[in-house]
Amino acid sequence: MVYEETKEDISPFLKLYRLSKAKGMGVKQVVDLLAIANNDLAAIEEQFKTLRNDLRILQFQNVRLREIYIN
Repeated sequence: MVYEETKEDISPFLKLYRLSKAKGMGVKQVVDLLAIANNDLAAIEEQFKTLRNDLRILQFQNVRLREIYIN
């Protein structure tokens, strides 16, 4: 059934397998990750963008404070 649904192209499954093995992930970890991604991916992406922006602000403030205290 899966073979027919993928139009006889199992390369995405092989890629997923190779990537998971390269990262040291087992089947349970991949399944759990897919469950998280299926339910919460949009929220996680938004939180990541917010955290990345916060990090840039903190890095900028750090540079400014170093300039103030070094000079």
